Amino acid sequence: MGNGRTRRAARDEGTICSVAKCATLLEALGGEAGCRRLSAGFYARVGTDPILRPLFPGKSLKCAIEEFAAFLVQFLGGDEEQTQRRWWLSLRESHARFRIGPAERRAWLKHMAATLEV
Repeated sequence: MGNGRTRRAARDEGTICSVAKCATLLEALGGEAGCRRLSAGFYARVGTDPILRPLFPGKSLKCAIEEFAAFLVQFLGGDEEQTQRRWWLSLRESHARFRIGPAERRAWLKHMAATLEV
C-alpha cells in the first residue's frame, strides 16, 4: 500500500496534482500571472479549433483571453479589485449567446486538459 502512494506522490510532483503542497489553487497555477498564461495558452488552442473558433467571430481573441484570466483570478480567490471590470454577468449569462452542445464541451475540455499538461 505504501509503495503505491509513494509512487503516486512522486509522479504528481511539480504538476497540478501537487496542489496540496500549495496554499491555494491560485498559487499552484502561478498566481495572477499564471492565470494569464493559462488563459493565453488555452485560447491559442481555441483559435485553431474548427468547433470552438467560430464562437469568436472577431480577428482577435484578446478580450476572451483577458476575461477568462480575470475570471480565473477572481474565482480562485485572487484580488477582486483587479477583476471587477465586467463581472455583472453570471457565468451562465455570459455564455447564453453561444450554442454549446456535447461537441463544444468535448473540445473545450480537450484544450483545457492539453493546456494544463504544458
